[in-house]
Amino acid sequence: MGLEGNLKDFDLSDILQLIQLGKKTGALVVQAGGEEGVIYFSDGAAVHAKAGEVTGDQSVNRILRWRQGSFAFRPDEVTTYRTIQTPLQHLVLDAARQIDEWHDIQRLIPTMDMVLAIEEHPPAGTEDIKLQPMEWRVLSLVDGGRNIKAIVRDGHMPEFDTCKVLYGLLSSGLLKAAPLPKPEPPKAEPPKPAVQPPAPKPAVQPAAPPPKPDEKKGMLGGLFGKKK
Repeated sequence: MGLEGNLKDFDLSDILQLIQLGKKTGALVVQAGGEEGVIYFSDGAAVHAKAGEVTGDQSVNRILRWRQGSFAFRPDEVTTYRTIQTPLQHLVLDAARQIDEWHDIQRLIPTMDMVLAIEEHPPAGTEDIKLQPMEWRVLSLVDGGRNIKAIVRDGHMPEFDTCKVLYGLLSSGLLKAAPLPKPEPPKAEPPKPAVQPPAPKPAVQPAAPPPKPDEKKGMLGGLFGKKK
């Protein structure tokens, strides 16, 4: 039976270190709320990871931020993918440094499904803000329709770096949360045509009896009609 437990009782960084020191091969599956992530190991080295639409180093970073949920290690489950480029110890250290910053970011960005829009009337003083190239790059992807997951995907930038930029733009008043789209009212079905009762069948008239042949009258009729 594989190693499993609750994130409230175990720190994921300790679990990763245990797998690494034991040179285990398998998959560590982590579930938190409606999200699921998995990190694959080969002889204790992390080789591939996936969390939602994110893979590789960024997905390890995301998984390490989860504090509620469960985990389970499935021994001998392997993969052919190789998406992790950074040693696992460095990823753990980076995630630990970012935890406090994520708490601040989540005050303004509570969910990656959040949609942002440009603020039409920014506060005074924002005209003096000088944006860096990465900030312009992120800002160009904000259109009032993309959610933050789509901005991360389309910008091809690390999730943490993108959210950090968005947090700064929100804090400065250059961006705002886009209003949620109103649900469309259900379409009224066209009225069904009234069912017309079938037309009554015409009454069948009894066939008229064939006309009786006219009795021959006149001279010949009188002659042949007389009895002898």
